[in-house]
Amino acid sequence: MEDYTQIINQNNTDSLSFRWYAYYQRSRAYEKLDEKQKAISDWTEVIRGDNSFAEAYISRGNLYKAIGDKENAITDYKAADKILQQHLNGVFGGAMAPETQETFNKVRNKLLQMGVSMPAPQITTGLTLQSIAKIEIERALNLAKLEPQHPTIQDFDAQLQDLYKQLANTQPQVDNRVLKELILNTAYQKIENFERERSQLLKKFAPNNPAIELIDNQKSELEALIRRNSF
Repeated sequence: MEDYTQIINQNNTDSLSFRWYAYYQRSRAYEKLDEKQKAISDWTEVIRGDNSFAEAYISRGNLYKAIGDKENAITDYKAADKILQQHLNGVFGGAMAPETQETFNKVRNKLLQMGVSMPAPQITTGLTLQSIAKIEIERALNLAKLEPQHPTIQDFDAQLQDLYKQLANTQPQVDNRVLKELILNTAYQKIENFERERSQLLKKFAPNNPAIELIDNQKSELEALIRRNSF
């Protein structure tokens, strides 16, 4: 605790990352020392530095509950619930890890035990993100053998237009980098699979074999998709 205090005092103006981590660790130390009010104060500083950190809200909520401050405990649990639901919904990118899902369930149970029932989590944004990435990949693969004016490509374009409109209307807004990362990861994985398949085909056929040429064209379209979505 004394060491973290020294770090906080030495970095009180220009090094938020050091101070944030020191507040985080000192709050845990205060908890072990059973100094609840000081721990609450430090968790508040952690939240001030990063208001999307669910653990801080949960820990501060637990402390509020322990000192009998039910109102503030519920407020913090609800804040954590909202952040965790955003993870579930794909707002921060990727899929919710099993341990995060478990934490989400525990927060819901805490609220229920305190007489607060929460509506079922909405996961439409996550489904929209996954659908966009999937269709972008399918569109690229079909462009390897079809013209952009082909009805199949036009159908993909119509679906994507509708999905992008849905995404634009979601709350909270998804950072564009989240979708780009999802598309990139899917495309890179597909290219990796194609490279393995191409390597196997080359053991039997010449490079101008139609199956190998199709793979090359599909890889080329995926690479173009990657360039359009690169950061």
